Amino acid sequence: MVNRYCEEYKTFLNHAKTETETVREVLNLARKQGFQDFERKADTVYHPGEKWIQTIRGKGAVLCVIGRQSLECGCKMTAAHIDSPHLDLKPVPLDENHGIFYLKTHYYGKIKKYQWTCIPLALHGICADAQGKGHSAVIGESPQDPVFGISDLLPHLSEAQMAKSMEQGIAGEQLQLLAGLAQDGKSVADLFYESFGWNEKELLTAEFRAVPSAKARDLGMDRSMILAYGQDDRVCVYGAVRALLDLEEIPEYTSFVFLADKEEVGSESSAGMYSAAFLEMLLAIGKSQGADPGTVMAKAECLSADVICAYDPMFPAVTDEKNTAKLGNGMVLVRYTGRGGKKGNSEASAGFMAKVSDFLDKAQVDWQCGEMGAVDAGGGTTVAKCMAHWGVEVLDVGVCMLNMHAPMEVTAKRDIWNFYRGIKVFFQDSRRHCCDEILYI
Repeated sequence: MVNRYCEEYKTFLNHAKTETETVREVLNLARKQGFQDFERKADTVYHPGEKWIQTIRGKGAVLCVIGRQSLECGCKMTAAHIDSPHLDLKPVPLDENHGIFYLKTHYYGKIKKYQWTCIPLALHGICADAQGKGHSAVIGESPQDPVFGISDLLPHLSEAQMAKSMEQGIAGEQLQLLAGLAQDGKSVADLFYESFGWNEKELLTAEFRAVPSAKARDLGMDRSMILAYGQDDRVCVYGAVRALLDLEEIPEYTSFVFLADKEEVGSESSAGMYSAAFLEMLLAIGKSQGADPGTVMAKAECLSADVICAYDPMFPAVTDEKNTAKLGNGMVLVRYTGRGGKKGNSEASAGFMAKVSDFLDKAQVDWQCGEMGAVDAGGGTTVAKCMAHWGVEVLDVGVCMLNMHAPMEVTAKRDIWNFYRGIKVFFQDSRRHCCDEILYI
């Protein structure tokens, strides 16, 4: 079961390297399991067992299975983000310098810029016509395709460069894709037109990004790990979606999966988790059941699903070994996130932590606790704070990872499997909202 699941996960990764592609793959999976496109109608009555899916601007999605109880009695949510660090082409990307064609980029998310040089990159693009209909194009993923790359300075001439900090060794404006040589009288715009049928004007409005062209692969002699691009946070996206799709029975509580864009840059966009668009389906279902929106949020429980750093023996100084998740030890529960003094933090209650750990134990799901590094070493945040903003009871969970935000990231198959099982158990749990079961003294 573990190996089969992980093979299917790797296939998903290979076909979902951008937000739009991820939404497309999720839609395909959901529709095969009977999910219907959500339509908000005033007189709609939602029945237990119905399955709904809604896309958010083509870069986000909400999936829902209607439960037996009214939303006023509670609901289950899992939230994850579908964006990953990448290189966006600039609005005017075409450039020629001393006989070499380049495509100028602007990096997205927190990256180590030097990691993106000297590796094969693929271009994934969308261009819309005047009616708003999108046309996609990909070059660099097929074995027959050419790829793109970013040059770096040879070590023989790198004395000044190597004296700089790692942050300054490669500047953002040096992340330009090698796109061809100026020969035969053709411009790079001509080459784009030959490849995609898009003219230079259409490129001004197109959305193109460069991502690693490498496929997801097993890592290690024992094949215990996976090396792939975009596992932050698509390992959680896939696990949450599959957990909802694979429910064998109607859940007690209506269960949602929220998939959002722009987490890596603050979640503030029309498809980011702060967008009210993510509440449309939930509020429409609640209204049809006569549920008060405030009560719905107060009774909701959410697992915010994102990756967390794994302990790396090669870099022990930046983590607290006893409080850092280990590869292969299972799903991770993260009580709080943030930086330094927990800035940007979301923190789970003791009651919710106890409830989650209890149903994981009873289902024999392997789990561990972790946090994002030593106290003053850095840190990070997730979409948990967005869910908490709505008044939802929320706990960060996820899969620990090496090489986070690098072009190729490392996860352990055992952790991937236990995360999926943990989210599925969460949806199956039929106990009341945890705050109803805590005795305050």
